[in-house]
Amino acid sequence: VSEASQYLDSVKNGATIFPAVLVRVDMDTLQSGGHGRLRFNTMMPRNAKAPWSQIPRISATVEEECVRQVVFSSDIAPFHRFRESLALIPPDDALISTQFERGIAPYALFSRAWNQIDQIWQQHRGPNSPQTLLQRINHLGSLVAQIQSGDGHRVVYPKSGSWFFGVAVSRNLIVDNACYYVNVATLQEAHYLCAFFGADELQVAFRNARNTDRHFDTYPLRGVPIPIFDDQNPLHIELAELGQLAAGVAERAAIYGTTARTRNAIRDALRQDGIMHEINQRAQALLPTYCGQS
Repeated sequence: VSEASQYLDSVKNGATIFPAVLVRVDMDTLQSGGHGRLRFNTMMPRNAKAPWSQIPRISATVEEECVRQVVFSSDIAPFHRFRESLALIPPDDALISTQFERGIAPYALFSRAWNQIDQIWQQHRGPNSPQTLLQRINHLGSLVAQIQSGDGHRVVYPKSGSWFFGVAVSRNLIVDNACYYVNVATLQEAHYLCAFFGADELQVAFRNARNTDRHFDTYPLRGVPIPIFDDQNPLHIELAELGQLAAGVAERAAIYGTTARTRNAIRDALRQDGIMHEINQRAQALLPTYCGQS
């Protein structure tokens, strides 16, 4: 039986930022509404399903604090978040615990918009879905946990896929349900963890750890004992430095095409640059049993 990573206890699933037509911002329509407000239309994904695919997009003007950056799995690649996404999100935990539909200052515009959106949710939700949209988004406290996590950084990784990887982001960003995240103490630790997650030599071990052929969930950290970052350990420091360098390579290599093409372009660049070889060497030194599995 494989030993679990100590990071396993810190892994959390993101919030359910759904349905898109009710909460996600169409970036092409985003503009200033003046006086600290933002105006936008919600988006309709091409893969939206009924009943949400039948609902007209919503036009909204709200206080800018109520539009938050969200990390979706389709926005991230190894070491780099290459696409910005926004969503209409209650601005802080005070609002989450309050009946803000009544129009609590200073977020009256948000309250009005959310009340309209919540009514649409209640009209079209499935029989087993939560009664309110906020209950849906904050399922199992997944939104509150992120808002209450304080300042700092987190490492985000996709819930599923053929390749395991992570990307370092600020804790100010909300993470979607199609991703998992680990809050870390410093940006240095985030780079360290991203280097481990993205190491070519560990990919087979990460895939072998999961219990399906598609979903990673928390299994990579159950099956691969990545050590907690130690800023006194020279190998850990080197891996963190390599993770930071890899982030720069990834940013320069991102082609901003489809998610799959962008991820492939970044992986190719990391190998051609030689930085992946350096990361693999440190991973091999720290976790020799788990590297190069077949």
